[in-house]
Amino acid sequence: MAEASAPPSAAEEAKQSGTAAFKAGRFDDAVAHFTTAIEADPQSHASLLDANQCIKLAPTWAKGHSRRGAAYATTTGRHVVTQGSLFEDDLQHGAIVAYEEGLAHEPDSAVMKEAAD
Repeated sequence: MAEASAPPSAAEEAKQSGTAAFKAGRFDDAVAHFTTAIEADPQSHASLLDANQCIKLAPTWAKGHSRRGAAYATTTGRHVVTQGSLFEDDLQHGAIVAYEEGLAHEPDSAVMKEAAD
């Protein structure tokens, strides 16, 4: 008898929904789903990989850069990162750079302005 696979996690379901929305050109919906995925599993490296892929496909789409910033910012809160370490500084710097790049494409984004500060 074949073993049933485990149902997808909330993060995986949100990621799949985000991918489908992105492919359909529903970018605001995609951001909402990807944000849910990041919040559901902030320790997933997939969040950063997804953001990088999003930027590769649509480099001037500000929300892709915002997702990258959120992925970096979330990573700094992980237990494996020692507070005050150089690695943590690099992640914080990566988040700020990502938000600043997003602001270059969408300068009125209150979310990215606040996150970059």
